Amino acid sequence: MFPNHTLLTALLFCFTGLASASAFEQPQIYQLKPKDTVLVIGDSTTADGLKPAGYVRLVEQALSEQIPDQDVGISGLGYPMKTTAILDGQIANVKKLLEKGNGPTVVIINLGLNDSKAKEKGVDSFTENLRKAIGELQAMKVAAIICAPTTWGGLTQTKPYAEAARALATETKCLLIDLYAVHADHIVANTKDGKLLPGTDPTRDGTHLNGIGETLSAGAVLQAFGLKPVWKEYQLRTMSRDQGKITIDPDLPFYEPGAKITLTAIPADGEFFKFWSGDHQGSEAKTTVTMDRHRIIITKFLPISEKK
Repeated sequence: MFPNHTLLTALLFCFTGLASASAFEQPQIYQLKPKDTVLVIGDSTTADGLKPAGYVRLVEQALSEQIPDQDVGISGLGYPMKTTAILDGQIANVKKLLEKGNGPTVVIINLGLNDSKAKEKGVDSFTENLRKAIGELQAMKVAAIICAPTTWGGLTQTKPYAEAARALATETKCLLIDLYAVHADHIVANTKDGKLLPGTDPTRDGTHLNGIGETLSAGAVLQAFGLKPVWKEYQLRTMSRDQGKITIDPDLPFYEPGAKITLTAIPADGEFFKFWSGDHQGSEAKTTVTMDRHRIIITKFLPISEKK
């Protein structure tokens, strides 16, 4: 499972250069039981969440560190570009798993970002799709948890969906994790003169999360389970959308706080290294990173024809 070093004390998640963390604290809504199995159903942000430094993986790590004797498991299904319209099929699959005796005891639905592309016109279908899924899960005696979606390019687009999720949770007596409040409060706390302070954006492109955003989401899930948003070690994910590759030294699944790692960007033939972005900024192909938090680091390569 996950290494447990007695020399380390639990560290409250904090971010180098972060002016202020979110003022909103997710209340506990569910008490985990031994052998609980949690399934997260979501979109591309959940697909990302299943990768190193993603929110599902961070929750998994914290479960292992904080309640290792309870044998609680968490997994996820992430469907890029999908909306709450997928829930009919997903809940049917949950039912089949339960009939086979290996279904989840807790289902977290983290959808709504892609619904929000329809602006306020999509709120009704979002609400009805969630309402149906909640009813079916409750009928199966599965703990249903819905999420108020995170932000998309600012605070406005997903706000009506967050409000609808809160109202629906009250109406159906469904459990709610308010990811919108967590992310929106963080953004507001770190905005000055209409701009986010450097190093505080929780996304890498306005929607998909970086290390800060994944940690915020993971922290909210942990608080919803009555656990602390703390980790004894940190996770790293590197990304390149181009053909070049990245070497990591040392390449480990977890890093002790303060560990130094060396990243080297190696361009493919016909490319050159441009810069590092995400949770580390730089213009040198070989760079040193201090693991003082969970990080998602992206490299950019360009065709040599574009080199000036």
